[in-house]
Amino acid sequence: MEEQKLTLTHEGESLSLILRDFRPTDARQVIECIRDEYGDTYLKRGFYDPAYLVAEHQAGRCRLLVAETKGEAVALLGLKRSLPREKICEWVAANVRHKYRHFGIISRLNDFATLQTKAMPDVSAVYAVMVTYHAFAQHSLESIGFVPCGFLPNYLALDRITHSYGASPNLKQADAIMVRPEKQKEAGRLYLPPEHEAWGQNLYAELQAGAEIVTVGAKLQGKSIIAAEDEGGQANCILWLEHSGEDLGEQVRQLMARLTDPLQTYNVFLNISEPQAIPAYLLLREMGYFFAGFRPLCGTREIMVLHHPGALPTDFDSLVLTPSMEKWREYVRTCYNKRNK
Repeated sequence: MEEQKLTLTHEGESLSLILRDFRPTDARQVIECIRDEYGDTYLKRGFYDPAYLVAEHQAGRCRLLVAETKGEAVALLGLKRSLPREKICEWVAANVRHKYRHFGIISRLNDFATLQTKAMPDVSAVYAVMVTYHAFAQHSLESIGFVPCGFLPNYLALDRITHSYGASPNLKQADAIMVRPEKQKEAGRLYLPPEHEAWGQNLYAELQAGAEIVTVGAKLQGKSIIAAEDEGGQANCILWLEHSGEDLGEQVRQLMARLTDPLQTYNVFLNISEPQAIPAYLLLREMGYFFAGFRPLCGTREIMVLHHPGALPTDFDSLVLTPSMEKWREYVRTCYNKRNK
């Protein structure tokens, strides 16, 4: 990959940069870049381990891009793969050291990363979850074709992670889901409950992805296939629901009963490419889950995101969002207010 050299200016000050691939000798500087914003509380714990950074980059599991000035890596952006489960490329760990902010470095790294993902032969879409305590990152991604797709509400426990922005009335931070299509142009047949049919049609039209939406499902049968993931001690459990079977309610209740953190919340990633998705959605809604968005164009199946807030209230007004994300807030807030408490 060729390096890019450029000069940025801010209020009369110039900054010369080189945008390039990560090198093993950058590892310590990348860690300091993470610490500059998050201290030792960043969710992805491997980013504090030089050996992990080098191994992930060299294996192609998380390719790192850096911005260098005066021989120092002062900004980074990761391109994380989720093979074989999904064909997406997730943008992670976007960060700039404080002293170099206001030059627009992340926007330039976003452009640089776009060149890389478009050259990857097997990327269905580019996926990102953006913070909602400021809207800079959301604006930046929308400017290069990312489409808002919903939220991961109550995602990070705010007493367990530090950052340089203001306090929130929520106990946990919501993240905004954003996706940009790459190689995948067809979503196939999707099974959606009638209440979300129009919203789903509008999203896939905006993504310019073909989708056949069906609102009649099939009964739950067989055993459910669920993989549970805990997000780095953040009291946030993700349930990957690959198949919805007759034992769905029992399995989900058992998983939820094992987790006793007072801040515990849950996100279900429901496979909506199978007809059992509709009765599964109705069952989960009875259990207190509500619709929060989509994780589209993953390359293997389409996903609806549902959320259970546990015992936590959610203040949607405090989220700092772009106008496009604000439309999603109003829709998801309605679903939250109608949830089965």
